[in-house]
Amino acid sequence: MLKENLNGFLDEITAKIADENISTGVPLSRFSTYRVGGPAALLIKIEDTTVFSTLVKALKKFHLPVLLIGNGSNVLISDDGFEGAVLKLGVSFETIQIEGEVIKPEGELLSLTASEALAEYGDPPRALLGAGIKETLEEVLEDRFVVGNFKIKEFEITWSETLAQYMAMVSPLLMGIGFLCLLVEFKTPGFGIFGGVGVILLLIVFASNYVAGLAGHEAVLFFLLGIVLIGVELFLIPGTVFPALAGILLVFGSFVWSLADIWPTGGGRSFEVDLKVLWQPVYELLLSLLVTVTAGFVLWRFLPRT
Repeated sequence: MLKENLNGFLDEITAKIADENISTGVPLSRFSTYRVGGPAALLIKIEDTTVFSTLVKALKKFHLPVLLIGNGSNVLISDDGFEGAVLKLGVSFETIQIEGEVIKPEGELLSLTASEALAEYGDPPRALLGAGIKETLEEVLEDRFVVGNFKIKEFEITWSETLAQYMAMVSPLLMGIGFLCLLVEFKTPGFGIFGGVGVILLLIVFASNYVAGLAGHEAVLFFLLGIVLIGVELFLIPGTVFPALAGILLVFGSFVWSLADIWPTGGGRSFEVDLKVLWQPVYELLLSLLVTVTAGFVLWRFLPRT
């Protein structure tokens, strides 16, 4: 039925449109800025407004589905194409003129003030695009839902969210100082104030991300496991290297995880990781390591060699 209607439509418009403006099976990806889209059953290029009105009448007569395409911006077309008539508008349609007044000049975007959108045209007169001008949001809602049928809620930043913002700003510095304190602690005998300060600062970094709502329990478990492995290396089997190396990797990985917005998917059974999401936490971690290495290099000469 559709094919018969297309053939009847073609027979009716052939004498009114030049053959070079009528095509079949043309990929619509050529006319979309996204460069996607399957073939059109029928593509007609229109350069004249008079021809356009003729085509509209013929389309209604044969009940054909129609797709209008201008410059193709923000148009997403299926790879299956379009089983109907696609009308590609030419440059003559870049100007919008109503009753002798140019609403949109050629080569410009349609931009109207509120009063311009409410200007009336036609017979009977009707507003061009607007429905009214309101001074406040309450007036808009009252006009749409009637007084008493709506409730407005205003969301404000809480003190904890403000605190989280400031803590997130200094987290690279805190991580750097924390790692530096642990480095000093590793180079001095026993476990003293530097180790305690380092652990506290690293825990503060985790706390800041909990306040911000980014860190998950999995990251904390990785961090604690890393600390346990480092403790095993230091106090139980010193010199084996592997537990400490695994612990350090887990600690660093837990910091990246806590700083990145990564959540379980598939009912908690899997994770989807976007490298773009990881870039910022990796940057912050590298910045903290740079602070650690730089300060550690300066202090290295003053620490006891053990």
